[in-house]
Amino acid sequence: MIKDYVMLFEEFDNTLYEDDELSGGKRAALSRGDDILTKEQYAACYVVAKNKLGRQEDTRRDGDSSMTRTAMNMSNDSSEDWKNLSGAKLSIQLGLKPQTVERNISKFVMMLNGNMEGTPSNVLYPEIKNHFEEFEGMQIAEVIAMAEEALDPNADTSMYDEYLDKTREQGKKSREKKKVETTELRRNIREIFLNLLDAIGDPIKAAKMTSARLAKEYDMDRDKIVQEAMREFKNEQTLITAWRKSKKG
Repeated sequence: MIKDYVMLFEEFDNTLYEDDELSGGKRAALSRGDDILTKEQYAACYVVAKNKLGRQEDTRRDGDSSMTRTAMNMSNDSSEDWKNLSGAKLSIQLGLKPQTVERNISKFVMMLNGNMEGTPSNVLYPEIKNHFEEFEGMQIAEVIAMAEEALDPNADTSMYDEYLDKTREQGKKSREKKKVETTELRRNIREIFLNLLDAIGDPIKAAKMTSARLAKEYDMDRDKIVQEAMREFKNEQTLITAWRKSKKG
């Protein structure tokens, strides 16, 4: 019985991939768990990208500018205009992963800025480029109408909620890591600086030598080392003065 189910799945899987719509880049994208977008979903990403750049009129063709402005300012039934949403929020109405929508909006922004270069790892780039060229040849009102076919204001928010939780967790870890690294940096600043001060007796020179050494060790701009040092010695006037003067040299 289990064998029969396996064979049935394999037959279905092979039939699925024989479909031209799931060949090439789409098949590769599916194999690594990426979302596959419809033309309407791509259109929504394009409109948001265009709106993000503030391109309210199509200056490359003769057209009805008034209609274009009206189209770009239209609202759907939602209380928040979808064309002004972040990629993550728009993903709710499109039923896609937030990362997918943000990535595609970014791609369209790059293209609108004249950067038409793809990357080898982006297996769907040819498709995105083709859609971009098609949308560029249309009136923006037509693209908006197409995009709104893909929107569902009452869509499930679970993927977005999961994305927010993950983003918050990553942000928390990033802040904690930065706090640990800053604490370690300030400890090293104090230790090295005071040792050099004892050795050479010149606080300004000791500060310069400390900042130069730690900038190299941490691969960090020297000014940032000086800033952290001034925070570390903020209650020690003589030392902070030396660090302030070391910035001039």
